[in-house]
Amino acid sequence: MSQISYGLTPMIEMGIDMWTPQSGINEPDYLYETYGDQMTFCFNVDIAPNETEAEIRKKMRDFVDHFGVKGRCMPWIMTDMSNPAQEIAARDELYNYSLEYYNKLYNRS
Repeated sequence: MSQISYGLTPMIEMGIDMWTPQSGINEPDYLYETYGDQMTFCFNVDIAPNETEAEIRKKMRDFVDHFGVKGRCMPWIMTDMSNPAQEIAARDELYNYSLEYYNKLYNRS
């Protein structure tokens, strides 16, 4: 269970509708399943310095596949800042794959 989940109900009652929980002490799956219909989350997507473009693109597709059904979830893309090509590939895949994903989900052409 999330270490901070006990504080989310008051946050929601105050009108807070977006939160970036600290990585490592909160469980994204628990938070998303329990509160994902009431709050938007931003979860880390960690990309190692040695990951290939294909691995990065797969990681972004996996994120969309995992958290996309309800929406209300954004990736915080964590890349090697000395390699801007990683973030470019991640953002390109996120944009194109999520566009395709949501078009299928909502029967848009």
